Amino acid sequence: MLRKMGFLDQWIWKVMECVASISYSVVLNEEVGNSFLPSRGLCQGDPLSHYLFLICREGLSALLRMVAIRGHAPFVTHLFFANDSLIFGDAIVDVARVLKEKLEIYAQSSGQGMNFDKSRVFFSSNVNQNNREEVCRLLGVNSSINLEKYLDLPPTVGRNKKRVFKDIKEKIIKRVFSWSSRLLSVGGKEAILMYAMSCFLLPLSLYKELEAIMARF
Repeated sequence: MLRKMGFLDQWIWKVMECVASISYSVVLNEEVGNSFLPSRGLCQGDPLSHYLFLICREGLSALLRMVAIRGHAPFVTHLFFANDSLIFGDAIVDVARVLKEKLEIYAQSSGQGMNFDKSRVFFSSNVNQNNREEVCRLLGVNSSINLEKYLDLPPTVGRNKKRVFKDIKEKIIKRVFSWSSRLLSVGGKEAILMYAMSCFLLPLSLYKELEAIMARF
């Protein structure tokens, strides 16, 4: 993967030396035990692990771009976060089969397997039941009718945006009328909305309600 991204062989050798030469020891009752070599590479807290993680994710991103069918699939085929990944695509058997093959290639190449027990498939309302069952069977995951919030924001927004963003209104009311809000300037109060507004287009009526709540304080 490093060679594919254009890194020199000398640099790749130095990186692999850091991965292969590492050793750990356990401290118990202020006594350092014997050192041992890990069988799974770097530990999670190692400073180098973050960069290697991003490089591996770049390989997975390239594999997923090969799955995308530009005819109907969305332009953004996947979103990667620290602990989660969102993959978008057509709910058809061919796409599910190719996607499963690419995930297996990634697992064999990087050693990072997919946790199918914690994975879920979310279908749109226009996907028939036969396609849903076949896609779930091929991928080996269960379907979900309701996606949980991620980073305190809804992953999907329907037509009733005011109902979806009701929690934001309640949070603003709680923050504005708390004693700590007296230390906030007008810009500080509006900054509470910035994160949600950077991800979604809030309804104008909801924004006016929130603006009126902050103005009354």
